[in-house]
Amino acid sequence: MVPVRPRHSPPRPATATKLMHTLVMRVSGLLDEPARLSALLAEVKGFVRTDAGLDLGTMYAIARNMAKIVPGSVTFSTVPTRPHPDDPNRLVWDRAAAERLFAGIRRDAG
Repeated sequence: MVPVRPRHSPPRPATATKLMHTLVMRVSGLLDEPARLSALLAEVKGFVRTDAGLDLGTMYAIARNMAKIVPGSVTFSTVPTRPHPDDPNRLVWDRAAAERLFAGIRRDAG
């Protein structure tokens, strides 16, 4: 695993997308190896910050559900961002562009 960012610094979109693509590919190859899958998820958990409810058990369940997904059919999107008005080193969502993205996702899911 390659460290992507310090634990409290937001990843840049291209880096986060590359990480997610790599994870999908690696996890899909470990679905028949529970011990290795658990070890990978524990390693990932050390590099990213997640919501409180996303513990290792939940991550494992999500990964197991990925068995139904063909890795090459996964598309990644990044929420559009812009520099924070008070701190150009921080990113905030570009709300109008983000809403267009989410509207498209809702149409695809429907």
